[in-house]
Amino acid sequence: MNNLQQSFLTHTKPNALQIVLFTSNLALTKFKFMRKGIADSQAANIPFNQRSLTALEKHGYKYVQIKGLSTDNHYDYIETRFLVLIPLKELPLDPNQKDIYEPIDSKLLRRWAQEENESPKIVIAEHN
Repeated sequence: MNNLQQSFLTHTKPNALQIVLFTSNLALTKFKFMRKGIADSQAANIPFNQRSLTALEKHGYKYVQIKGLSTDNHYDYIETRFLVLIPLKELPLDPNQKDIYEPIDSKLLRRWAQEENESPKIVIAEHN
């Protein structure tokens, strides 16, 4: 093996290893993200209506995080089977946790709460 081939192999081995590690980390991240979607869908069992919206306000919630879930309970905002509203008393400060939030007293939430046969179905995740 000449010096050029040896140098090439030396430089490609670490890169190949990095690519494999990156791919496995990406797969783990996607798996955790998918598991979180399933957990959110299982925790979402409170129907969203005028009564539940008023109850959230009385309990001091100021925002809801809106998550779209597909038929196989994974996050999806394109082919959404139902929307999960996750109640929050304050917005997260971490920029990595940016998502879709709506104030609890918004006109949009009031309109959704009045609709009876909404599509997609809207539910609230369990809250303490």
